[in-house]
Amino acid sequence: MRTTDILKVIVEFPPSEDMPSHTALAELWANEISKLSDKLSEEDLFPLIVIGSLVYQKGCLETGLDQKTGAGPAVVSLVRKDK
Repeated sequence: MRTTDILKVIVEFPPSEDMPSHTALAELWANEISKLSDKLSEEDLFPLIVIGSLVYQKGCLETGLDQKTGAGPAVVSLVRKDK
């Protein structure tokens, strides 16, 4: 597939009513990448992993979720007070 074809699918994919959490999406992404790991070199896999991380981090920033735990600000502040 060409870049424009892939981007079109990504952008035009219908929204899901059952949107997985950021952590679940990261797990799905990691699972799919792991299926490719025998077919691609580490050099080819690395950008896919980094992009997955960036998408996860951006989603966390936009929703106020903690990047390490996927928890919301209220939960994160409670956890950090305990430490």
